[in-house]
Amino acid sequence: MDKGMHDPQHQGETRDTRLHEFCAFNPHTPCLALYEGQALRVTGEHTQILTSDRSRGTTPPLFLNDTREEIACEMGVPKDVSRIFAVRDTRGAPR
Repeated sequence: MDKGMHDPQHQGETRDTRLHEFCAFNPHTPCLALYEGQALRVTGEHTQILTSDRSRGTTPPLFLNDTREEIACEMGVPKDVSRIFAVRDTRGAPR
């Protein structure tokens, strides 16, 4: 996954290890893994990813229902991700 972001001198868990563990225990909960330099802007029911020019990545992965989708973002251009945070039923489908 994001092997380029793992420091081989660090012997702890990687970011991907923590994400996989969270998703294994919460398969129907959307997990949007933002990079350093990215932020969410929430206004009412609208949610956007903001990506700075210092971001460590521009395609944050979204994990949901045993799938992984990369969200393509551009630096300085807000990306609408409102669909990710829509109210869902217990199986993970939007209501």
